[in-house]
Amino acid sequence: MVATEKDDGFEMEVYDAGDLFDRGNELLDKKKCEAAVKIYDRLLKEFSSSSLVVPTLYNSALCLERLDRCDEAVKRYKSIYIDYADSADAKDALFRAGGCREKTGQWLEAEIVFTMLLGREDIDATEKLEAMARRGAALVGMGRYEDAEFQIREAIAYYRYGTGHEKIATDYHAAMAQFYLGEIPRLQMHEIKLTENEVEFQRDLDRKARLLLKAQTHYVLAIRTMNPYWASAAGLRIGRIFASLYDDIIAVPAPAWIEKDPELMEIHINARHRFIRKLIVKAISVWEETVLMAERLGMNNEWVEEVNVQLERVREVLKEADGEADAVPEIEKVEPVDLQDAGPAPDVAPVG
Repeated sequence: MVATEKDDGFEMEVYDAGDLFDRGNELLDKKKCEAAVKIYDRLLKEFSSSSLVVPTLYNSALCLERLDRCDEAVKRYKSIYIDYADSADAKDALFRAGGCREKTGQWLEAEIVFTMLLGREDIDATEKLEAMARRGAALVGMGRYEDAEFQIREAIAYYRYGTGHEKIATDYHAAMAQFYLGEIPRLQMHEIKLTENEVEFQRDLDRKARLLLKAQTHYVLAIRTMNPYWASAAGLRIGRIFASLYDDIIAVPAPAWIEKDPELMEIHINARHRFIRKLIVKAISVWEETVLMAERLGMNNEWVEEVNVQLERVREVLKEADGEADAVPEIEKVEPVDLQDAGPAPDVAPVG
């Protein structure tokens, strides 16, 4: 009971933890998260021994996530899986905390959370695959590529062969794992900087090309899972690595003796462009195929939106360079393949 002084006396408010919890949930359902958090905080303060403390911590953390207050949300999730480790919400709190860490790029913290999940005995096969794939992605984010590849391949093997009679509910995280196998060589490729030194240029261009082919192999396998989200993401990535290599080669400075002569410089740039224009044409081909796939599957996510942005950008580059933006070759349609039946990605020879 709470008495509030008014001009004409006192107003009495009578409530219990259940009333506050229901009021907070109603606000949460209406997406009024600022107000909901205040109600949840009252419950936590005034009814600290209530059985509703754990669900209140969880729901208030969901509200804080929606408000982009991820660090505050993580504190509440952490309180659940540390202080109330035996609660029914502890496992979900770990997954949510991992998601917050991913969202803010705190990869070490994310990797720790997913490692904790893999150590639990109460996760089913679907959850185990998710934790493995997301731990692998966190290791990629940390730049620990060797550890990441080991974890991701373990996830794919688990999806194909390791669950026994227990079925995986979705192919989402299997496709995610295959996608992140492509991210490793893509990021390694990005780290190689081309220079105008002819010997170094040829060596590093060869390394980039090998990594490009390796990344493309993994992305194609991600597309063949036909998971809408990761298939569109992989299509974007394939186009991007071709466009990125084109940009990297064009950006390499010309030899000093050529730069001094504007006419020679123009000839040099045009010759270089003709030599590598097939890269940008390939990017356009892949992106167009990704858009068509998205339309067939009714997809509309951030990957598809970015494909359209990048597609327009490179078309303009190609049109400005040689007026042949529409000269896009036909490419083979990607047929659905069950990841369980797909063989391991054939790696190219190691480089570097």
